[in-house]
Amino acid sequence: MKNVLVLAILLLSSTVYAGRPLEKTDIIVTANVFIYESKVDTSPGGPSETKVTIYDFKGGYLVSKGWYVGAIYTMRSTQNGSGDESGTALGASGGYYFQNGFYVAAHYIFDAKLGDFKEGSGFQADLGYITSVSGSLYVGVELTHRNISYKSSDTIVFDKHTVTEMMPMLTVGVRF
Repeated sequence: MKNVLVLAILLLSSTVYAGRPLEKTDIIVTANVFIYESKVDTSPGGPSETKVTIYDFKGGYLVSKGWYVGAIYTMRSTQNGSGDESGTALGASGGYYFQNGFYVAAHYIFDAKLGDFKEGSGFQADLGYITSVSGSLYVGVELTHRNISYKSSDTIVFDKHTVTEMMPMLTVGVRF
C-alpha cells in the first residue's frame, strides 16, 4: 500500500511544462522498481517461493548542460522460506542526462543495512533511458549494477559479506 501511495504522489505532483529535454537547470525526482518472484515445486519436498522487491528513490539537481548531482535512497525486501530480510541504503549521486533521453549515473553508497548486516558501503552504476509522457512526467527503464560490502553484524561473525547485483528497473520521474 505504501508503494502505491508513493507512485500516486509522483503522478499527481506532475505539472504541465513544455516537453523540453532534461538539459537545463531542473530538479528531477525518480522512483525505480525491480520485482523478482520465483516458485519452485520439488517432489518430494514441496513448494518454495522467493520474492525480491527493490525500490530506488533518487532526487537531484540538473545543473547546466545535463550534469546531475543528487542523492539515492534504496529499500529492499526478500521473502522466502527461510525468513524475511529487509534493508536500506543511502548515498550520494552524480551523472549526466543526454538530450536524447539516455543517462548515466554513479552513486556512492555510504550507509547500508541488510538484515543483520550493517555498516555497508559501496557503489551503484545506472545506465538508463527516460522520456516525457506528459509535461514534467517521465517514464523509462534502467540497468543497475550495485556492489555493497558490509563490515559488521550484531548476530553473525564473518570476515567479508559483499552483495553484488545487476538488475533491470522501471523508472517513473517528475521534473520541477
